[in-house]
Amino acid sequence: MQTDTLIQNNEIRKTYQPIIGYREVFPEETEGDYSFVYKTEISVSDLKVLSPFLTPKICAEYGIYPLVSFSHVNHSNVRVTGATENYPIFKLQHEGWSQIYQPLHPQKQYRILSIGNRPENYVYGLNVLIQKFQAFQKEQQYKNSLKLPAGILCNGLHDALHLASSGYYPLWLGSETSKLTEEQYDMIMQCVEELYITHSIALGSIRTNCFSNLKNRKTRI
Repeated sequence: MQTDTLIQNNEIRKTYQPIIGYREVFPEETEGDYSFVYKTEISVSDLKVLSPFLTPKICAEYGIYPLVSFSHVNHSNVRVTGATENYPIFKLQHEGWSQIYQPLHPQKQYRILSIGNRPENYVYGLNVLIQKFQAFQKEQQYKNSLKLPAGILCNGLHDALHLASSGYYPLWLGSETSKLTEEQYDMIMQCVEELYITHSIALGSIRTNCFSNLKNRKTRI
C-alpha cells in the first residue's frame, strides 16, 4: 500500500498551518482523485479543537475521522496536505460522499470541502438521530408512544458537536438556502417529541427558507 511522504518541516509544525508537499502521480490515479491517510486514533488535542467535551465515540457516530494527510491529483502532480499537532484535519464520512474538514483554516469558506455528490437539502445528523431513536425504542421494548425528548436544528458542525457532546440530538443544514422538506420533517418528528431551532437560526434566513414550505409544525424557537 502506497502512502504519502510529507515535507518534514519543524517550523511549520509549530504554527497553525498544514504541511504542504508534492509527489508524482501513481499509475492508478486519475485527474481529480482524492486519497487519504488515516490516523490510527483520534488524539485529545484533535478532540479539543472540535469541541471541549467531545469523545471518540461521538466522532465515530457522526463519521468523523482524523487524517494524517489527504492528497489531490491535479494535472501532472499530486498535492499532499498534511496535518500537524497544531493543525488537525478530519474526514467527515457520509452515505456515498464525504467532506474534508480543516477547522483551523484561516479562510472560513475553505474549512469544509465536499467530495462527491451531496444530496440536495441534505440534513446532517438525521441518520444519527434515527439510529439513536431505534436504539431507544429497543431499550423501551418498542413502545410506540415513546420518543426522544427533542431534536435541535443548529447552525453547523461546530455547534452540533458542542450539542452532541452535551447529550443533545443536533441537526444542521448545508447552507442558508437549504430547505427542510415535509418528508425530512416527518422523519425527524417520528423520532422526537419536539424540534427546537437555535436563536441565531431563528433570526436569520435559514429559518425563513427551511420552514417556508412547512405549516403548523411542532417547532420551538
